Amino acid sequence: MRGENANKPDLAAPGVRVMAPVAGGGYAEFTGTSFATPFATGSAALLMEWGGIVKGNDPYLYGEKVKAYLRRGGARQIPGGMRGGRMGGVGGYGRLCLSESIPK
Repeated sequence: MRGENANKPDLAAPGVRVMAPVAGGGYAEFTGTSFATPFATGSAALLMEWGGIVKGNDPYLYGEKVKAYLRRGGARQIPGGMRGGRMGGVGGYGRLCLSESIPK
């Protein structure tokens, strides 16, 4: 069992009422983890581009460092911390904000 100080999930990405394109044109609202996951993976990819792969700002950037960047700089506290919500208990570091994750 996790300790009282465990911060999980590490961060939360938008997954409720996300506007997305639909087949045949136009947009619609969707909810679910399948819409939150692209925000998190896309943010990690953009951070990797900034880091070592394309722009070379952090040549030692790897998976755990990407996670640390996203948690430290980009996660904004969620009011109420999701305590007692569907994820149960602790809300982790907060809501994903990529622009604050990339060091200036």
